[in-house]
Amino acid sequence: MYTTKSEVVNNALSLANRNLVQLQHVAWLSINEFGYSSTETVVICAQYSTDWSDLILEINPNASKEAKAIVARGRQPISIMSTRISALSDLLEKTTADIELPTISTDFGLVNLLMLTEGGHYLWLQILPRSNLTLLS
Repeated sequence: MYTTKSEVVNNALSLANRNLVQLQHVAWLSINEFGYSSTETVVICAQYSTDWSDLILEINPNASKEAKAIVARGRQPISIMSTRISALSDLLEKTTADIELPTISTDFGLVNLLMLTEGGHYLWLQILPRSNLTLLS
């Protein structure tokens, strides 16, 4: 368990770095497939734990079943999903999650990234959306 602020931040940054390709692609899909703007999009990367389970299940009702399958393989489940910041705000009112929405707006096409980590900790970051598809010819 992480106890100091620097441990919490380092854990969240490490988790973001390990999953950066997927996070950027989900941000890109949110904008290019779902039609969200970069300023209204939030990508969420959550270490699936009891601290965040009610929020994760509100966003992705299948997350519990998926997490159990991952745990059965001896791995730490991670949920990566996206939503609009306004929808996240509405969801936060329905759950016990205590998260402050970001006060800094996104610029230059960046998208807000919410990292939810063990122990009920969270960290807001920003990422650049990127398609990770490659055309093979």
